[in-house]
Amino acid sequence: MGCTAPPVALPDGGPPVYLDAEPPPDGVVLRDAAGQVPDAALLDEDGELCRFGRLASSLCAPRGGALVDAEVTVATRDCSGRAITVQTRTDDRGGFRFTDLRAGPATVRIQSGRFTAQYDIEIRPDVEVTLSPTGSSKVCLEPDAVGLALLSGDYDRIDGVLDDLGFAYDVYCGESGAHRAGRQLIGDLEALSTYAVLFANCGTGIDLRATNPEVEALRENLRAFVAGGGSLYVSDLAADFVEAIWPDRVAFAMQSPSPDAADPCCVCLDCPPECEGPDRMLACGVSTLPAVCGGRGVRGRGAVTRVEGRIVDDRLAALYGGRDLPITFDLPSWVEIDGVAPGVEVLVEGDFGDRVRPLIVAFEPEPGGGRVVYTSFHNDEQAPAAIRDLLSALVFEL
Repeated sequence: MGCTAPPVALPDGGPPVYLDAEPPPDGVVLRDAAGQVPDAALLDEDGELCRFGRLASSLCAPRGGALVDAEVTVATRDCSGRAITVQTRTDDRGGFRFTDLRAGPATVRIQSGRFTAQYDIEIRPDVEVTLSPTGSSKVCLEPDAVGLALLSGDYDRIDGVLDDLGFAYDVYCGESGAHRAGRQLIGDLEALSTYAVLFANCGTGIDLRATNPEVEALRENLRAFVAGGGSLYVSDLAADFVEAIWPDRVAFAMQSPSPDAADPCCVCLDCPPECEGPDRMLACGVSTLPAVCGGRGVRGRGAVTRVEGRIVDDRLAALYGGRDLPITFDLPSWVEIDGVAPGVEVLVEGDFGDRVRPLIVAFEPEPGGGRVVYTSFHNDEQAPAAIRDLLSALVFEL
């Protein structure tokens, strides 16, 4: 290429470096006076040629399912040595790619809802690297990527969805005949706060409407847990985990236990010997809870029906892979949502003929805190694949 002016290399943010006195270093691209340059060579803070590389990987949940629409942030430096961050989101196969990252050390942070991972990598000049030290393009989150606690219930089994994804979780008995362990967890804010997400299955026996001081402590601890950044997933008959704590956010159509004092043996955390009933083997283990402590749960008004559901939330639709969602309520007495307050997001809605009713809603009680997600339908042994896929996607909305 003929030059009518001395060729230059262009340092990032600095004056041009004239190269007419000596032969140009390898890799430096020259330009003429007209500025016709395919690339401009940059010098780093030490005056050396600034080199660039690429980063690409495919992200997945522990069992290998694609991590769709996850946020990927790279912390690196520009050619002047200044700290910078660049971001992108994964595609519908969990893939992402960065070009023109400065060669050298970089830190990559992955975030999808409450699930996070961090990798320290080395960007190599003119090479495409991956997050895996073995060079594999596919990198999956660890099973314990975030602390998960689950309150077992009489009907729902969100643990089946977590198993499908491959995440580890701790189970606490919460069903109507064995809810002492669940109450003890919620009653200990320090222990509860070691988790990032608490799942409350449909049919929990934990009464949050009773006026006992122990129950008020449970409500306050749940408020503090979410305000401090923890997220809460609630399904169907566990609606009191929303209404008894944040009564003005979601209007439920349901019958609830009266707000009076419960039997002290049903709400105690450190129970005296006289509160121990005979051993009973239940699904979540051995229970010594007295029989009088069951039967104070909520009851919905929903009928057996089939609903054409629609995913309203754009991110949830991307995670699920579509918007249409046929839903069959095969048992009566599920909890309907009559309406939501301003600031509460409707994630999924359904056409009930005479009205459109929210089916999954979410809100953030405190700015900067965690999220509360409520779903009228849930997972069980007979859930169709579409529902399991939707609930798998919903986990990443927490």
